[in-house]
Amino acid sequence: MSADAQDKKPKQVTVKTIRSSTGEYWPKIGDTVAVEYDAFDSNGKQFDSTKRRGKPLRFIVGRGQVVPGWEIAVMKMREGETARVTIPPEFGYGKKGFPGLIEPDAPFTLTLTLREIN
Repeated sequence: MSADAQDKKPKQVTVKTIRSSTGEYWPKIGDTVAVEYDAFDSNGKQFDSTKRRGKPLRFIVGRGQVVPGWEIAVMKMREGETARVTIPPEFGYGKKGFPGLIEPDAPFTLTLTLREIN
């Protein structure tokens, strides 16, 4: 990848609301959240989905149970909101990628719904 192409890659997590919510709360560090998602590689190929498993993903914000981009994204969302999230490699899988799913230094996207905050 050329230096110009590298410079054009997003350097921050972007969260674009698809379906807004009137939820009153945003997650904070220490909260347990439940999310539903579809995950896509940089070519738009779906590589994971909670729908396939039939249950949401639960994690504690700030504990490093998911890549940093997930935590940044959910802290910008209200309970019940659905968003398109783009996670650059700096906040995703970085230089190593995720073998067999995400190439090294590649971003990935999520269609993410924040279902619950505890």
